[in-house]
Amino acid sequence: MVSTVRGTLGKVTGTIEYDGKTVDSIKADVSIDLSAINTENENRDKDLKSDKFFDIAKFPTVTFRSKRVQADGQGTFKMVGDLTMHGVTKEITLNVDGPSPALKQGPSLRVGASGTAKLDRREWGLLYNTAVELTPIVADEIQIQIDVEATKRG
Repeated sequence: MVSTVRGTLGKVTGTIEYDGKTVDSIKADVSIDLSAINTENENRDKDLKSDKFFDIAKFPTVTFRSKRVQADGQGTFKMVGDLTMHGVTKEITLNVDGPSPALKQGPSLRVGASGTAKLDRREWGLLYNTAVELTPIVADEIQIQIDVEATKRG
């Protein structure tokens, strides 16, 4: 709560669909492996992986499945979908910049986008422990940022 802690979660797998013409065609179905959480602090990372927080032994992944997309101005859109984390699924809205114009690299076409959302970690049951929760050390609101580079298949 004194300063912002940044970190990464782990390997992302899944699919993104996009016809290259309209943001309404964009769909995402992704899974994030939590075993590689990295906040540049080994002790904090162990705590985050433990049953004190993410409990990756029981809940090893975070998933996101888009449900709909809404254009939100030039070069931006909102992606609404279900985020499942810590065994809880809730609908969230990602505010997305992009997609970028397609760029040809070798035989592939690539596009990129960046999305952000603010979440209340408590809604997913992400509680540290009773003593810590009584004395706020970890903010309730967390900000997520997702940067994606998608490559067109074959």
